Amino acid sequence: MVGNKRSGSTQLMRLMNLHPNIFVSNESDIVWILYRFHNDLDIVPCHYDTPVGMNRTLEKYTDLLSKDKTPLENFVILQKSIMENGVGKIKPVHKENLLWIGDQKPFQQIEP
Repeated sequence: MVGNKRSGSTQLMRLMNLHPNIFVSNESDIVWILYRFHNDLDIVPCHYDTPVGMNRTLEKYTDLLSKDKTPLENFVILQKSIMENGVGKIKPVHKENLLWIGDQKPFQQIEP
């Protein structure tokens, strides 16, 4: 889920997470991490972004990344781990039958 800063994307994420079959992480930067990881690139932040969410995810979950898994498999494993451990203001939760998994990421350019 992509939003613009101050657009309400965080509130939408919180509302979606109330559903028993949906989990949306809060700026885990998982798509960017997996893109870099599976293309054998250094995992550095996008030049338009700060490293906060990416570093938070990598600090806890780097050891779960595996080249033996597909990007989708890595995505699901990391997102479920984030969900079950909690992060920031998102409390840990277990959802038995997840149908939708995503990441909330407001896109913004760094302001001068």
